[in-house]
Amino acid sequence: MHPDNETLLAWTDGELTERLRRGVTEHLSSCGECRALLAEIEAAFQQLVASANLSVQLGATTQGYVVSTDVKGFWPRTFYRVLQHYCGGPPANPRIVVDAKADAKQKDAAKKEQEAEWKKQGYVFEIKHDSLCDFGTLDFKSHLVTTTADANSVIPFYMLPTLGGQDIDSRISLRGFENYRFRAPDTMFVQAEYSLPVYDPFALLLFYDAGNVGNTLGDLSFAHLRQDAGVGVNVRIMRMTVLQAYFAGGRGGGLHPGFNLAKQF
Repeated sequence: MHPDNETLLAWTDGELTERLRRGVTEHLSSCGECRALLAEIEAAFQQLVASANLSVQLGATTQGYVVSTDVKGFWPRTFYRVLQHYCGGPPANPRIVVDAKADAKQKDAAKKEQEAEWKKQGYVFEIKHDSLCDFGTLDFKSHLVTTTADANSVIPFYMLPTLGGQDIDSRISLRGFENYRFRAPDTMFVQAEYSLPVYDPFALLLFYDAGNVGNTLGDLSFAHLRQDAGVGVNVRIMRMTVLQAYFAGGRGGGLHPGFNLAKQF
């Protein structure tokens, strides 16, 4: 039994399982008809893929130590609590001043008294000099695919690039639309994401996608972009996203839940 065209192309791209790859390889070694067909398919059309990625880490380095007892009022304390979450670690007491003439037992008692009072009033912060503050990450991506064919050849439908949801390679594009919603010889999309760590390993996700498809590069205008936006959660391990779950909505696409086990961004 001869493999079909889609299987032959998957073999050239290395997308088959090890068992299927060995089977197709053995078949091609003994079947001149399939080798000729594979060469004909590969020569019939060409695809150019171009991508660009930019990641910007948002953060700052603190320039001083915040003394908790100097922070008065609800909103200032709330501000420094948020700042502590992104710039520090667990709460720690600031500098404690005691009478230099007091003995060790008196100093210890004074420290415990001040610590208890600060903890009671909620004034305890740890924001140290030169602490690195993590205010999230901005990610940008652009992706372009253009396909050309010989004059007497037709590009197989299943080989046309797609936009919408995830493609056959699990690459996310327009998350507010169904998988493979748009299909044409030429496609392009741009994406922007903001990820803010909330509680390790979870991070808040906000994103925007825009893209277009066309029969030629000239059809890929910015005037009629398909657009969507959404919110979700990133699961991060050592600042690397390993799982992304989201809800996305686009005009004409409705609301779509989705997830990606390995971030394709």
